[in-house]
Amino acid sequence: MAVGYQLTPSWQAGLSQSGGAESILGCLVCGLLVPRYGSRKVVIGSLLWLVAAVFVVFFAPNLPTLVVGELLCGIPWGALATAAPAYASEVLPVALRTYMTSYTNMCFILGQLISAGVLKVLSTRDDAWGYKIPFAIQWIWPV
Repeated sequence: MAVGYQLTPSWQAGLSQSGGAESILGCLVCGLLVPRYGSRKVVIGSLLWLVAAVFVVFFAPNLPTLVVGELLCGIPWGALATAAPAYASEVLPVALRTYMTSYTNMCFILGQLISAGVLKVLSTRDDAWGYKIPFAIQWIWPV
């Protein structure tokens, strides 16, 4: 298990890989849901699911619950990565499609830069808020 707020390598691997593994499932599920419900509803549903999944991660009392929360977050991450560029290309005029689909990918990169900055600022905290604040910030994006 963990000592204080430090994790063993196996827990670090489980936490870092669980969301990415489930995002593959999210991409596949998105491919099934978009033809039935449409891109807009899938994007909104994914954002709502992400809000709920972040609650699990934020209030996780132990590491197994944290891994489950990360797994639950991965599904909407994959769905959003698939549905957002497709939706942008459907609703925009042809002349703007390339810019918006590129912008959706740039937003993923900007999110990684923001998260790196947040983690850098909070890396000196030695209390629970050092790892909870980065999770709580994710509630901003669906709004």
